[in-house]
Amino acid sequence: MNDTSPQFPIPGPQTGERTERYVSTFLVTVLVVFAAFFLYHAARTILYPYTVDYGEGFLLNQGNELAHLRSPYQPLDEPPWLVANYPPVYPALLAIGIKAFGIQYYFGRALSLFGILVAGYCLYAMTRDQTGNRLAAWVSLLVWLGSYPVYAWGPYHRVDSVGIGLEALGLLFLMKRERLTLSILFFLLALYCRQTLWMAPLAGYFYLRRMDGPRFAARWFGKLLVLGGGIFLILTLLTGGEFFRHLVSYNANPYHIKDVWRNAHNGLFLTMLLPTLFLIYTLVRVISTGKWDLLGYCIPFSILTFFLVGKLGSAVNYLFEIALVSAWATGVVIAEAQYHIPKGNPLRLMPALFLGVGICFPLHVPHFYNQWSINDWAGTPISSSRVMTDELAYRLKEIEEPVLSQDAGLSLMTGHKLVWQPFIMTQLHQQKRWNQEPLLEMIRNKEFKALVLPINFE
Repeated sequence: MNDTSPQFPIPGPQTGERTERYVSTFLVTVLVVFAAFFLYHAARTILYPYTVDYGEGFLLNQGNELAHLRSPYQPLDEPPWLVANYPPVYPALLAIGIKAFGIQYYFGRALSLFGILVAGYCLYAMTRDQTGNRLAAWVSLLVWLGSYPVYAWGPYHRVDSVGIGLEALGLLFLMKRERLTLSILFFLLALYCRQTLWMAPLAGYFYLRRMDGPRFAARWFGKLLVLGGGIFLILTLLTGGEFFRHLVSYNANPYHIKDVWRNAHNGLFLTMLLPTLFLIYTLVRVISTGKWDLLGYCIPFSILTFFLVGKLGSAVNYLFEIALVSAWATGVVIAEAQYHIPKGNPLRLMPALFLGVGICFPLHVPHFYNQWSINDWAGTPISSSRVMTDELAYRLKEIEEPVLSQDAGLSLMTGHKLVWQPFIMTQLHQQKRWNQEPLLEMIRNKEFKALVLPINFE
């Protein structure tokens, strides 16, 4: 009697469902672990009282200026030589915290974490509404929290996290198509948090054009442009043209395509390889089928805004939009696999299994910081840093004005006024748009009571 049973039988429905539960549990567990790493890192960063990122202190100063009803957009023909290269929404929020709690980083960093969590909630809600799949919705949220750009930049006292949270809220209201005026409001707030957050408004125009027709989309986008342009014009007039100069003219740094490749390699194809591949797959699918949805329209514009990372001075914050869309696409791909592939078929498990296994390797830690470290994950502030900075702060409080310091936050916390913004003013000097001779003359004449600058021992 011949045995005609298959050599490798396909699992039955019950076996397949059990295996699927195991794989789903494994995936969510891995993602929760990475989200916990981020939340630990965020908590340590928020509770650290001093500067973690170079740009934090200059934004704190902008908030302090607004808290005292002074414009941070001032001419550069005399000190202080400071460029306020971001719109006023985030500094205005900081002003509230400064009025309530004094000059500190806690409030602004807590706002940043809140922005990241808001974006995560919006991803959960959009993926759930689009797919009806709660697992996929949780995957989108957790992939976002575990992504390298969010981990490395999310809790910083910078404009980006609040901006991406506002942009995600705009996407959520746009997708529901019930309160489109609110989508315009949140997109405007996002753009006046960081002026390059154009992915969602552009995607929204094409999405509404497909769903409601060209005229409806043009009216919606026209309102956004008119309101945004009107606010820009008013602020430019109120500041005597300085708002335009600070946000546009002084922000025109050199562009290096090699930085785009470096961030694509390190930030996308190394640390976020599988979510990036799911994003590319989703783009190919919508192009080939012609079934464009809001996610599909967001993908090409997130790629376009990613190319802004080539501007000198840009960092992983320019990966926020593509990381958000990659996390969204990841959840949708997992939901599609569960919808289209029959239960018991091993292919149904592949997206979740590959994602879970891939995320098990925290590549961003050794690659970017050249070592494994259990107690100091990716730049998390440690106690020794606080002890040394406490000593420096104590000494600075005893020193009279003026002080020339690159650590803007420490200067403000110790009662000193800012004089100079090193990075941007150096760029303007190299472009022959600012004369550094008055600053050098002050240094030569020993007008500063102290110089607080980084030391390079190499």
